[in-house]
Amino acid sequence: MKKRVPKFEIRFEPGTIVHVSGGKFPGQEEQDHFYLIISEYSKIPANDTFICLPITSWESDDPFMIKINYNDLERGNLRKPSQVICDNIFTFLKEDVDSEKDKVTPIFYSKVTKLLKEKILKI
Repeated sequence: MKKRVPKFEIRFEPGTIVHVSGGKFPGQEEQDHFYLIISEYSKIPANDTFICLPITSWESDDPFMIKINYNDLERGNLRKPSQVICDNIFTFLKEDVDSEKDKVTPIFYSKVTKLLKEKILKI
């Protein structure tokens, strides 16, 4: 019996912004959304998921949202002013991710992880 080899392997690093079709915020209908990956890549098949934070174009002064400025992006591919919602953690199967949109800078990513560690997860 031949071993099945996948055609390609999805590998996104933490700090990558991805597009997911059919993502759903609580209380909303399914729609396309962008998410910031915060999990490390895993080769374990049972852990074939990404842990992500949603990105919204809705502006708020919520203390758990961090505004993404143009200079926080490596390629500047987000067209609308956006914010990362840090207190709303999602998981997606790798196969649900449609494409990579951009990457945030290491400085911006450290702001996100600091807020997660100190104010949300308290680790």
